Amino acid sequence: MTSTLLRNTIPFAAVRAAFLLDAIKEKHKTMTRFARTLGVTQAAVSGVIRGHWRSARIEKALADLAGIPAEILFPGKQKEEAA
Repeated sequence: MTSTLLRNTIPFAAVRAAFLLDAIKEKHKTMTRFARTLGVTQAAVSGVIRGHWRSARIEKALADLAGIPAEILFPGKQKEEAA
């Protein structure tokens, strides 16, 4: 039963990515425009959203945009960077 439940659960990273992409679209229209406001590439923003790369600055900007603390959107990331 548990293994079936786990297979049918959407990973948090996928939910986070969809949520953040919607927030970006709503306020900036495109990820490229959002990236330009930060002075980074669209690929950098995409990589952070999908969890492939880490950037405290991009994570904070995304959290501010979404109105959710970075510690919630990117759990464990800030602690690792501080170490």
